[in-house]
Amino acid sequence: GVTLLLVEPDPLARDLARAALRGLEPAVTVVTVADGVEALAQAAQARPQAVVLNLLLPRLSGLETIRQLRQQLGPA
Repeated sequence: GVTLLLVEPDPLARDLARAALRGLEPAVTVVTVADGVEALAQAAQARPQAVVLNLLLPRLSGLETIRQLRQQLGPA
């Protein structure tokens, strides 16, 4: 299966996005986090094949999160 990392600081938006992605289960496993720091930690464990993130993240910007994820996971 495919693991998708969903990074969204707003709990309601995160829940709505996860609910929308539920239709892809069981082929897609959705891992959710609230910020860029959590995204980097979860990516190290889950090794996602896809990432959906809000560019306006607390603690670490979305663009910096993408940059670090690419270093950590390699380019798409």
